[in-house]
This record gives sequence, C-alpha cells and structure tokens, in this order.
Amino acid sequence: MSPARIAACLLACAALAVPARAQAPEATPGVGGAPGAGETPGVERVYVLFQAPVTEASVNELIDDLLKYARSGVPEVDLLMATPGGELTQAVTAFHILRAQPFKLVTWNVGEVASAGVVLFLAGEERYAAPHATFAFHEPDFAPDGRLDEAAAGATLERLKIARTGLVGLIADATGMAASDVDGLLRSGATLDAESALARHLVSAVREPAIPADNPVRKAIH
Repeated sequence: MSPARIAACLLACAALAVPARAQAPEATPGVGGAPGAGETPGVERVYVLFQAPVTEASVNELIDDLLKYARSGVPEVDLLMATPGGELTQAVTAFHILRAQPFKLVTWNVGEVASAGVVLFLAGEERYAAPHATFAFHEPDFAPDGRLDEAAAGATLERLKIARTGLVGLIADATGMAASDVDGLLRSGATLDAESALARHLVSAVREPAIPADNPVRKAIH
C-alpha cells in the first residue's frame, strides 16, 4: 500500500470517529448480484470472505469494502479467512487500519492462515478457528531486487532484522504470548492446529462459523 493511500485510509478512519450510525448509508453497486457494501441500513452483522494472498491489491480491496460498512454504521463485521500469506508490510498496514475501525471485527480461520495472513487475522477483536484450521509461521523474508553487493546485502539484512523484531512484537502484543515463544514459532517454521492456537491465545475458541440464511456473505475477495 502506497504512503498516499495509507494517509487517505487513516484520514477516513479519523472521520469515522463521528458516530457512524448517524451518517446516511452510501449506496454502492453490488458485486455479482449481491448487495453493495453500502446497502446495509439496519444490518447488525455482515460477513466477508478473504480467500486470497496478502497483496497490495487484495488489502486495498478489503479495506475499501470495510470502510463502506463503517460508513453505513454496521456494528459488526465477520471476516472469514483462508490465505497463504504474502506481503508482510501490507499485512501490518491492514492490521492497524482494521483495528481503527468503529465496528467490532471478528476474524475466523476457516482453512489455513499462513505467514503474513496471521498478522491480518490478529486484527480481530474476537478471533476463532474452525476445528481443522491451521496457522503457519516462518521468518520474514524479502526477494532482493537484482544483484546484491556488500552494501545492499547489509541493508537487506538490517531490513529483515527490523521486520522480524516488529513481527515478534505485534504477535506477542496481540496474543499475550511471550516474545521468546513467538520467536520459537518463527525460527522453527511451526504450523499450529486449532487447539494449539487456542492454547497460545491466537484464538478465543475453536468452532465453526454459522452464517444466517438471511445474511449471506456480502463480499468475497479471491
């Protein structure tokens, strides 16, 4: 996500400090025949499926959609996730923007949430995992641009160290895990099942999501 886009999103979050329910719903065309994100007057809870890698495009689409729900005054958004991960910087940006929203965000792991996807998942005020869901961890990595000389290699290594320190701190703060435990998950490339994730406070319960028949998934991001 570009610096200009981050600034725009943060300004939008600040504007949403005004009670959202007092604002008029914004009409937005639906996707695939489903109601648009802004067409939710009186809706208490909406569901969004995020089944995509974490990229600038997928994060932008997710944030744009959720900002529309915020403007409509929807009090709760349930984000159903299955993602192989992707760009850590995009996940960290989304984490902070999603946590700034006026609605209650509930995240669900409905398959595998891996790598940078774990950061996005941890934005939830409440977090759940389906019984056979898994969480996968690994060290931060970056693909170098072109050939590396000694100076560029040193700068890349420093960038990795900073990213790793930030990632350990974010996961530890969000879950209450000790930094040393988070460090161990990253170093070992661990994969946790739902019960192990519960023991480490990544989730508050292991259970299947239940979507009411009259309130289908409003948006699917693939």
